[in-house]
Amino acid sequence: MTEFTPPVSERKTDELIEIVSSGKDHWNEEAIRQSKQELVKRNISQKEQERVIEKWEKEAETYLAQEKKRLKKTKLRVIKFEK
Repeated sequence: MTEFTPPVSERKTDELIEIVSSGKDHWNEEAIRQSKQELVKRNISQKEQERVIEKWEKEAETYLAQEKKRLKKTKLRVIKFEK
């Protein structure tokens, strides 16, 4: 079994959910496998994992909307400055 640093068993639950949900593009198969096993060991249901991911998606949407507004304001200031 591959050992990771920090060990999978010492990682926060949110990090394990991130590893499992990110998939093979970001993590190797062994890290995903161990993370899934650790989530089972911690009794974290699939439904709970989905709730965490949904929360992250909402946070990302909120952040992007705020950033869009900020950039729009910045653009307006630049246009006014250039005139």
